[in-house]
Amino acid sequence: MTENPFQPPQTHGHMPVIGVVSGEQKDLYIVAKYQRYVILCILAVSLSYMAMLVVPDQFKLVPGIAYILFTLLGLVSIVLLGIRVYGVALGILMGVLSMVPCLGLLVLVLVNVRATNTLKTNGIHVGFMGADLSKIAKE
Repeated sequence: MTENPFQPPQTHGHMPVIGVVSGEQKDLYIVAKYQRYVILCILAVSLSYMAMLVVPDQFKLVPGIAYILFTLLGLVSIVLLGIRVYGVALGILMGVLSMVPCLGLLVLVLVNVRATNTLKTNGIHVGFMGADLSKIAKE
């Protein structure tokens, strides 16, 4: 009997990922990817809203359609990101709450902060536009 019964268990392969519901490395990559989508949607929604304010009335339809499209893409990204970091029920709830005008911005910030903290906890640098996807294993 050469094995110590009080020794911590040995892990074979990857360490579990902290802050992701599944605890798998591949979901960490997906969190980084969806976070980038959320950031891009926030930027696109902001730009299209500003465009609606400055373009003449006869051209307001184009930024208006872009605003609706990017809002819907942001909704999908929030739900998919929320499912990875909060779980299915809260992820869907975050998506529904993101459609409420003033509460939507708070939801975007909460989900983005949670994703940022998850990535940083697992040793991934997060910049202004999210994490560098090429530095995260896709496994």
